[in-house]
Amino acid sequence: MVEVVRAADAQCLYSLFCYVPWVAFGRRGLGVIRAEMSRLLRSNAFSPDDDDDDDDDEPGEDAPRRHH
Repeated sequence: MVEVVRAADAQCLYSLFCYVPWVAFGRRGLGVIRAEMSRLLRSNAFSPDDDDDDDDDEPGEDAPRRHH
């Protein structure tokens, strides 16, 4: 059974995931660490879109782009 994580719990985990590497890297680059954690944890991989039945021919934001 999948449980829904409360927003407060998710924010607490997000902060923990940011501060652990910040301390490990000698308390430098917190802004960069937060940006990367946000990019990773708040991406569509962890919060997928409910609208999966798109039949658009154009690639979406997350789709790899092909160069001709």
